[in-house]
This record gives sequence, structure tokens and C-alpha cells, in this order.
Amino acid sequence: MSEPLSVASDPLLAALRDSYGYNSFRPQQRETIEHVLDGGDALVLMPTGGGKSLCYQLPAILTDGLTVVVSPLIALMHDQVTALQRAGANARYLNSTQSPMETAEVERQVVDGSVKLLYVAPERVNTDRFRNLLERRNPSLIAIDEAHCISEWGHEFRPDYRVLRRLTERFVDVPTVACTATATPQVQRDIVEQLDRPRMQTFITSFMRDNLTLRVLPKRKAVERLASRLKRVNEGAAIVYSQSRKSTEQTAEGLRRRGIDAGYYHAGMNRQERHAVQDRFLSGETPVICATIAFGMGIDKPDIRLVAHLDMPPSIESYYQETGRAGRDGQPSECLLFYTKGVWHQQMFFINQLADDGERQQRINRLRTMMNFSEQSQCRWSRILQYFGEQPPSAQCGHCDNCLGEETIDVEAESPRLVDPDDPPAPPGDDDSRPLNADEDRLYEALRQERSRLASNEGVSAYIVASNRELADIARRRPRSIPELIEIKGIRDRKAARFGQQLLDVVARHSELSTAVGTDDPAGETQLSFEAPPEPPPEDWQQRFNALAEWRTMTSANGQCDPSDLLSFAAMRQLAEQPPASIEDLSAVEGVGSLAIEHYAEELALIVGIPGSTAQPSAEILATEPPAQQSWEITLDLYESGHTLLAIAERRMLSPSTVAAHLVTAMRNGVDLDLGPALPSTDMVQAVRRLLSDDPDASVSDLHERLEYRLSRAELRLVEAHLRPPEIVDD
Repeated sequence: MSEPLSVASDPLLAALRDSYGYNSFRPQQRETIEHVLDGGDALVLMPTGGGKSLCYQLPAILTDGLTVVVSPLIALMHDQVTALQRAGANARYLNSTQSPMETAEVERQVVDGSVKLLYVAPERVNTDRFRNLLERRNPSLIAIDEAHCISEWGHEFRPDYRVLRRLTERFVDVPTVACTATATPQVQRDIVEQLDRPRMQTFITSFMRDNLTLRVLPKRKAVERLASRLKRVNEGAAIVYSQSRKSTEQTAEGLRRRGIDAGYYHAGMNRQERHAVQDRFLSGETPVICATIAFGMGIDKPDIRLVAHLDMPPSIESYYQETGRAGRDGQPSECLLFYTKGVWHQQMFFINQLADDGERQQRINRLRTMMNFSEQSQCRWSRILQYFGEQPPSAQCGHCDNCLGEETIDVEAESPRLVDPDDPPAPPGDDDSRPLNADEDRLYEALRQERSRLASNEGVSAYIVASNRELADIARRRPRSIPELIEIKGIRDRKAARFGQQLLDVVARHSELSTAVGTDDPAGETQLSFEAPPEPPPEDWQQRFNALAEWRTMTSANGQCDPSDLLSFAAMRQLAEQPPASIEDLSAVEGVGSLAIEHYAEELALIVGIPGSTAQPSAEILATEPPAQQSWEITLDLYESGHTLLAIAERRMLSPSTVAAHLVTAMRNGVDLDLGPALPSTDMVQAVRRLLSDDPDASVSDLHERLEYRLSRAELRLVEAHLRPPEIVDD
């Protein structure tokens, strides 16, 4: 709504135009800003793209003093600071991406009074260094973004947000602005209580986004349906959310086959790859991104015309937050949810891993609410508004499939009935009943052998582990994670929890070996060749291959990487059969990682016997005591004598991650080690515990990203070892 006053007679409007280029305020922005400028506390609830940040940024620009902005998202910090600097405001941030020199320079600018807005992560607020910084320059305004994270009733509770009360208690007379896009009435009350701001005034705009049309579609033929919808999006972009990395890649490939220019984004990609994908998306070069839910946080792209979920989000809050990334420019946009009731088993597998009964029940309640939303035949927007405590203006919104009278999802036809996890497995009859090809048959036999071993060890029948049909489906679909395994008919959450990881390990080993020896034949047809047969490998190749495999396992365990970051199976085979002529030629072997080239080239040369190196005979390699064994013992002695992780790293000229890996290796070798002195704060340990409960297969890289890089890899390795002590390796 336009403001009645002219810019000349309205200082607030003049500041808005000068700093942001806007000629009018959005609903509730002016009221909030005036309240804050008068010294009041404000709880701001506005939808994604509704202009929450302006409610503290403009007061910061208009007043003297320092505004401290607490934000959990590093990407959002960077974007907002850059935008503020372009607008002429001296904004800075302090986060883990900065060097010590950069951090010191920002702190100097804060103390000398030149910084107007300072963005920090919540865990930094509780450090002695930051408290001392604010003692030297008191803040004049405190802003808390994503404020719902402070509430245990919220869908994204973060323990480190609880320390923010110490900040508001220390500066009790400083106005506080708490902002969120998703907070139920219960969460709103909890935010006010946790921040100890009883006079905090709430400013709420409607949760209704009438430019977004909500639709729920059957998950059957989801990619085909999605491609059809995307072809109608002439201008603008789209985000397609999936829960698994594999699904993002498969969906992008399926869309490309149907003529849609699509890319993918997930935590398994390195940072450079992720940034490249994000840049292509922002520039419009790649209009469609298939991604896990981390994508989109802090991305300011107003012309997203479609947001699709191939997997149902776990809560109304998550759904609202993610769909809210569409249509931020106010133009008509579409939100698709592809639904199957089978999502219950998938989500419950992770919920059942939670140790806290109260939290587990909260998540179950949110999951049931989201499923009811997906299955209902009434107005979808009305359900969302009621959930957030807002009275719908009418019974029909005109902006959802139900109100538009479109085809509704037949839950019974589309989805399996909700069954108790103790029900017997479903009988055979899966749609994917084609014969196994040669490579799938080999995997099937390997799975049968593993099933026999598991049944014998557990004292159960083989059918309890998995039926023949289930094994055949695993061989066809080759799942790479527990959620993908649960999607297979008959594999329910308890079965997956008890036997799933062992079956997935068989699939992973088979896939690596198939790639290494070239046996992967997805078409099921082997092409005949009349070329001369290849020369047989040298007689000692197997000895070298075994030595490389042993080295790869040991080095990855002692270092800071996954085995595949060092050598692929194919690279090990090639190195074993045809060692390069020189160390320099190692880089020409496909599958030899840059980490191996940069740090372990001489060790590889020793193992495979490259001419010109100080190589020992390959047969002696495994008999030689590995240097890492001696190294971890030295690290252990220093640690047990009271040295800190950083002190050991500096003394031994090692990275902290390597020192952490040495301590984990000590535990693997049977040392009863107290990691307590090396662990981060209790809140951060609990945050890692929650992430591992949600995703037991999460790697250190996954945890590093999901925690927004708030813990180093070294700290994460130690926390993981503390929470899940590694198995002792037999000599």
C-alpha cells in the first residue's frame, strides 16, 4: 500500500528511497520501524520475502551506535552485508570463514565506531572475546534473525540460540527486534519468554501469499508431471526439492531428457561446484535446480516461478518456508507437492532414532499435521493460516487445487496403507519385475550371501532379513541410503534399522568393484568384440592392489578425507597393473585424487614400485610399520600430557584435523581416551547429536555444511567419535 505522505515531508520515506530505492513501505514495516526508533522491542512475523530485515536495517542506518544482528546463515550474512555496503552503510560480519587477521580488523572497526551493523552467528555471542568486544562498544540495537530457532516448540530449534538471552539480559535497555517467517502462537510466546522481553510488541502480516497457488499431486510419474509443468514456465526459475542426493541427480537427468535445462545441488558436491551451480541459477543460465533443502537459504532471487517438493517436508513450517521462496516479486507462481503416504515409514525411521521422548512426539505430531494437509480436500491456504493462528478471510482461497476444483489425490489408490512396523512383509508383486541383467544378478547373489550371514548371526530366518523379491529390487535399484532403501516395497523402518546398513554396504562394494573392472552392464546385454584379448596383468598385480587398498583404508582413517578422495577402485587397479613411469605421471591416472598427489605421491611410489623412487619391494610394504601408526602415538602422548589440540598441531606442524584423526586412531587401537577436554561447547555437541539422529549416515562434510561451518572438521571428528566411539580394530 502506498504511503499518503510525500518523500519531502516524510523522513522515513526519504531514508527508504535513498537507501533502498523504494517509494513505499510494505504492510507493518513503518509501524515496526517507528516502534523500534521509539526504543521498543519488536517481534516481527512476515513471510519469506516480506521485508523483515528492513525493520532493523533502516533503524540502524538512521541512528547512531552499533546494531548487532544475530543470523545463523553465513550465506545470508554475506549477501546482506554486501547489499548494505552498496547502499552506503558500513556493515561487517564476523564468522568462521574469516582469517584471524580479518577478524581482528573487523573488531578494530567496531571499537573505533565506524561499523553500523555487525552480523554474527549465535554461537559467537557466548564467547568471552565477543562479550569483551561489546563491553568496549555497547550496542544500540539487537536484531535476531530466524528467531523461531530459540524455541523448543519450533521446527528448527537450535540450542546455541538459548544463549541469546544472556545478550538481551546484559543490555536490558537496548531495543531488541526478533524476526521470523514461521512461528505458531506457542512459538511466538516462547520467543518473548526466552528473550526475557515481556513488553515486546508483535507485528504480524498475513501468512497468506495469494500469488502462490498450492497443489498436491500423486507421486506416481512425478518427473513426467513436473516436466509438463515446467514447460509452462516461460520466464523465471524453478527449484525442485528432494531428500536424497541421488534423487536430485536422477531428477535433473530425467528433466534434461525431457528437454528441461536442469542442474542439481547437494552437500556431496565440493564448495566450488556448489557455488558454480548457485551462480548459474542466479544469473538465469540454469533456470531449474534439483536440490536438497539447504539450497535456497539466503538466496535473493525474486523471479522463482515454481517450487516443487518430490518428498513431503516433515512439517507445515518447513513446507511454508521452502515454498515461500517462490514469487517473491509478487508475480503468480506455483508450488507443487508430490505425495505418497509411504513417506510415513521414511520419516519415522529417523524420528525413532531420537533419544528425547518429548522431541520425538513433537516431530510425530508435526508429521501427522503435514500428512493431513497433503490429504485434505478443503482449502489448503486456510489450513496453513489456521496453523499459524490466523483466521482465514474466507472458506475458499481461490489459490489451491482444492478451491480451484482440480483433480485431487486419491490417497488409497496412490499410496500403501499405513501399517504397523511389526506387520509381516507384503507379498510379492512389485511393479518392477523385469529379469535381472548379468551385473544385477551378481549383486543379487552377493546380497543373498550377506542375508545368510546376517540371519545366522541374528538367529532369525533369512526371510526376516529380506525376501528374495526384496533382494532383487535392491539389486535393480541399488539404493545408496536408508531413505532410498525404505522406498523399496517390503523394506520397512525396523528392518532397515536392523539390517539396512549391511545390505547397503554390499551394494556399495559391488558398485565400486563393477566400476573398477568394467562389469557394470545396466542394459543387460554384453556387446561382442572381435578385438584381440587384452594382455593379462602381471603376476604381482594383486599384491600391489592389496597394498594400495590397505594404504587407502589406513590413510583415510588417519587423515581427513574419504577413501575415494584418495584413490578410486579403478585407479588402484590401474596403478597395480601398470605403474606409471614416474611420480609426475601419477596425475595422469584417472581416479587418483589431488589430495593423494599433493601429500602422498612418494608413498604411492613406494607401494607400486615406480622407477626412480626410493621404493621397497611391494611385498614388504604391508610388513613395514606405517608412519601414521608412529605419528598417532606421538600425538597421543602429547594429548595425555595435557596439550590442547591446537598446541599439538602447532608443535608437530600438523593440521588440527590430522591431530583429531590421530586421536580417533588411538581409540580404534583400543586406547580408552577421554575426549572431553578437546570437545566444543555442550550446546554444539548436542547440535551434532541431533543432526546424527536425523541422518545417521551424515559424513563430516555433511555435518560441516549443515552447521554452517560453525565447527571445524577437527572438532566434528572428535564430537562424532565421542558420540559414536569407533570400533576397535583387531591386530
